[in-house]
Amino acid sequence: MYAFYKRIIAKLLGCFKNKVHHHTDNNNVALDQEQEESMYAFYKRIETQNQLSTDFLSFQPQVSVYVRNSLVDWLTSLHFSLDLLQPTLFLAVNIVDRFLSVEVVSSEHDLKQVAIVALVIACKFEENWSPSALTLMEEDEDGYSQQQIDAIEKNILQKLGWKLLVPTIHSFLVEIFESCEYRDQEFKDMAFFFGEVALNNYHATISYLPSTLAVSAIYAAMCVLKKSHDSKQFLNTNQSHSKGEITFCAGMLQRLARMAPTGKLMITLAEKYSDQILILHSKK
Repeated sequence: MYAFYKRIIAKLLGCFKNKVHHHTDNNNVALDQEQEESMYAFYKRIETQNQLSTDFLSFQPQVSVYVRNSLVDWLTSLHFSLDLLQPTLFLAVNIVDRFLSVEVVSSEHDLKQVAIVALVIACKFEENWSPSALTLMEEDEDGYSQQQIDAIEKNILQKLGWKLLVPTIHSFLVEIFESCEYRDQEFKDMAFFFGEVALNNYHATISYLPSTLAVSAIYAAMCVLKKSHDSKQFLNTNQSHSKGEITFCAGMLQRLARMAPTGKLMITLAEKYSDQILILHSKK
């Protein structure tokens, strides 16, 4: 549903197609030729407009890197228990990170409420249904009214400028898979695993754009599954990122993935992708 609305919105904004004017030497008549732009190119063009501030947690006295990564793991667990679609998680984390880059959160307790509301917002955009934030907050000792929850949601949306049409790692992965017509489900699952590894790591999130992390996740999956021919071809044909950047980032994702779970981090990730982790460790 999200992809459908993105295409409609892109068309309405005039971003999906660019009009190119050609002039003929013979009759000097301007001809309009519509040149379609792929969704990948569209995402690539707008992702820098929503790029996270460098090291935005340095402005958050109550939110450390560990706290942020723990929150993503907890949010992943909540998302998993509700059986929500995969893009919902990526958008929810994106909303939380962008909010933290512009608004100081006074406590870990408030951060958790922001995460719950962010997940509900993402559900409204990605799912055919959305859980009740009031229900998800029932275990909170302080208790929240629907009016308070609505105020949190309004504040988040206002701080983000009501921008929810943002490309995530998942967005780029889907577009690359569709454009390259990949059919191997084992390979796709491995790439999505690396995509979620990046999502769970703060430093990866602020160091690289979503498109870079998506391309690197695919390359990492190719390396792990010993698709040497495909990986070389993928590097040679990818013109939007340098080979050095992709190989370095992919190596980082593989190192992070082999650490899952780490203490209290990436626990849910390890449960969701237990098969991929077994494959990863068996092919060192």
